[in-house]
Amino acid sequence: MLTAGDIQFQPQAEKLWTITNSIVCMVAGDLAVQTEIYQDVYREVGERIKSDPTHWQTVKSVGEIYVKYYFALRSKRAEAAILAPLGLSKETYIDRQRDLSPGLSSKIATELLNFSMPEVGVIIAGRDELGLHLYVVENGEITCRDRVGFAAIGAGYWHANSQLMFAGHTAGTSGQRALTTVFAAKKRAEVAPGVGTATDMFMIGPNLGSYFTVDETIVENLGNLYRKYTEQSEALFTKHEGEVNEYIKSITQPATSPVQTITEPADGKSPTDGSENRGVPAETGPKDESKDSKT
Repeated sequence: MLTAGDIQFQPQAEKLWTITNSIVCMVAGDLAVQTEIYQDVYREVGERIKSDPTHWQTVKSVGEIYVKYYFALRSKRAEAAILAPLGLSKETYIDRQRDLSPGLSSKIATELLNFSMPEVGVIIAGRDELGLHLYVVENGEITCRDRVGFAAIGAGYWHANSQLMFAGHTAGTSGQRALTTVFAAKKRAEVAPGVGTATDMFMIGPNLGSYFTVDETIVENLGNLYRKYTEQSEALFTKHEGEVNEYIKSITQPATSPVQTITEPADGKSPTDGSENRGVPAETGPKDESKDSKT
């Protein structure tokens, strides 16, 4: 599902942005911000390839270019929101900083540093001459997920991560199992608000320049198999739940009704003769003097 400001919708459009035929971006968060950054990243990577077509761009370098343009856009928006209303730009603010009062200068600097951008994240996956790589950039912070072997961003990332961890997914997982696990992780994430039901999938590797999207028919068949799996899982869970309930009953309910008894104290005194009698219920109702109180 795409996000634009306070609007969320699910158009017939992919959220996979190809940078090269070996590097792909998967985006989450504000679409306007992502579009501006992507255009600059795509342009710079294209210029690098044109200048040296034999040199394969690294996944890490694309991540670093994304970070550069993220902060460039953040600086541009901060300038428009904070400096422009004061008749200043980044250049004039630096030049005139000495003419400003210390309080105003400090306040402007604080606002520039704390300027808030809409939440955005991107997974950059691909193949370069060093191998297969997975990078995540969230709000300008880049991390490498090669050793982890998977990554998730966006509204349903916790659900997806849980499924991948539960399945024991690693960087060494086979392609067939990875396809199944990743699809299941996406479907699990759909319980989160803001996650759409449409699914786009792609594969890269093992060779350079081997990017291709997974056919819609394959995705649809995966969906049918996943529904069958969930139905069987629910039926199995219901059966297991019944067995657990029966077990709990067997250990919490006694086999026969308990019988109340009164035992004679060790000193031979009756429970009714005024001696302390801990643990024995007090008698209720009128006392029958014709009966032996010790019985």
